[in-house]
Amino acid sequence: MKMTKLVIIGGFLGAGKTTCILELTKMLRSDGKKVGVITNDQGSSLVDTEYLKQQDLPVLEVTGGCFCCNFSEFAERLSQMTEQHLPDFILAEPVGSCTDLVATIMKPMAMLNYNFTMSPLSVVVDPLRLWKVMSESESPFPDEINYLFRKQLEEADIILLNKTDTLLPAETEDMLSFLQHEYPGADVIPVSAKKRKGLEVWLSKIAEYKPATGKPSLDIEYDIYARAEAFLGWLNLTAAVNCKDGFNADSFLEQTAEAVKAALAENQNEIAHLKMYIVSRDKYARLSCVSTHDDVKFDRKMSACVNEASLVINIRAAAEPELLHQITEKAVGAAAQAHDCTVTVREVEAFKPAYPRPLHRI
Repeated sequence: MKMTKLVIIGGFLGAGKTTCILELTKMLRSDGKKVGVITNDQGSSLVDTEYLKQQDLPVLEVTGGCFCCNFSEFAERLSQMTEQHLPDFILAEPVGSCTDLVATIMKPMAMLNYNFTMSPLSVVVDPLRLWKVMSESESPFPDEINYLFRKQLEEADIILLNKTDTLLPAETEDMLSFLQHEYPGADVIPVSAKKRKGLEVWLSKIAEYKPATGKPSLDIEYDIYARAEAFLGWLNLTAAVNCKDGFNADSFLEQTAEAVKAALAENQNEIAHLKMYIVSRDKYARLSCVSTHDDVKFDRKMSACVNEASLVINIRAAAEPELLHQITEKAVGAAAQAHDCTVTVREVEAFKPAYPRPLHRI
């Protein structure tokens, strides 16, 4: 019987997990492998899911909570993906504020005899967030966030220092040395997912490893973990955008994101991750931002004027959910007015994550 390899790819919000997954998928497919992806969020309506689907990938979601708290649904999605697509690899992306994955996902998968070969746990790291931890500089996030970030790294078998294209060689070396010293049990690999650098080394490590479920479970304080998650407000919004004479979708998306970023900065609320996606038939654009001090960056532009489009917005920020809702709808409304559009909001979720309660912990 064919054994599908399950690759769990964790890491904090904004680390670049989705880009890593997309580029790894391209490499695997070029080698003739079938790949499926499972995304995850505390809410629903995910930018990442829609973006990955546009790459002609089979994608399923686990929403309304993390993989570990919704373990039964996660297992169902794995079975569904396997039955429908017979993949050689399933790449699973947990919520960016999630940790303790070895004890709550990997070991239960092995103990409950699911028909998968477990790949070692990969954790993607954003260099800007890592530098703040290394330098112990003042952070807009509380100590609990750094605790969660460090726990993610502590349980990793493979640590991917991502976005090295944004670093000087000396900065890369300093960060690699820090990670190797602090987490000696992990393979530390410098990569740039966007530039497709270093990913061959990562793939070779995934391929050569045997199942890693014998690794000790984390020594973790769930009350601290829960406070870290609850510090962030989450917002997911979907809407229809219409304009009789056509509108520039890239400009609409960028203006909305910049307005949200400016309003959060004005209120001294830091962004953990902001993602926006707009699609019109076979044309689409996606942008992101990981701090109020970070530039809004396009992963892809639509480069077209369209009459109608669907909009998806995901924001994770150090702000109350009600404020996120107000800021986002105001920003969308202003962009609509500037582009002479009509926006119909379909769904809004604004909330703080609940206390993490894994179904299994081994």
